[in-house]
Amino acid sequence: MAAGQLVPRQRLIDRIREVVARNETGILTIVTDTGRAVLLRFSSGRLTHCHARSSSVEDVIRILNECASVKFAFTQARVDRHVEPMATADFLRMLDPHGAGADLSGDLLPPVAQVMEGQLQSKAGPLAGNARLKDMLVQLAVEYVGPVAIMIVEEAENAQETFEQAVERIASMIPDREHAGQFREAVRRQTSSL
Repeated sequence: MAAGQLVPRQRLIDRIREVVARNETGILTIVTDTGRAVLLRFSSGRLTHCHARSSSVEDVIRILNECASVKFAFTQARVDRHVEPMATADFLRMLDPHGAGADLSGDLLPPVAQVMEGQLQSKAGPLAGNARLKDMLVQLAVEYVGPVAIMIVEEAENAQETFEQAVERIASMIPDREHAGQFREAVRRQTSSL
């Protein structure tokens, strides 16, 4: 997918179905028309990780269902041994209940709350304590490092870094010093208004 090119949401759903059908392994980075960043990780065609505001599958589904168009890219990655946060077929049916393959299990789509029962929770740490700050940090970082910002913030969370350490982690990944300074300033402005 060409950078900066918004396409109808259905193209994303078709690409997800293709990843599943071909048993592909990689990371699908997505930016919605509302500026939300989403990351989906697949291993041998199975959804093994997702992230938007949090690692909640429910948040990812809601964000993707609220948009009309998206930008996305799929990058090959190593096989991931994580447990599926939700059955991939259920995930696809929640994004496109009447689309091709909607009858993968033959049952009606279960309610989100039922599917979410037993969902894995992300590791708690200093950054994990404030979802509002994490979301704000991801939204700002996406402008400087792209959708990979989701992964960077998640790595900081898993390393139990403070908010300030996470900001520095992101700034260190911005190749242009001036842009890194602009990122720090944008974070400072946003956090001072909270």
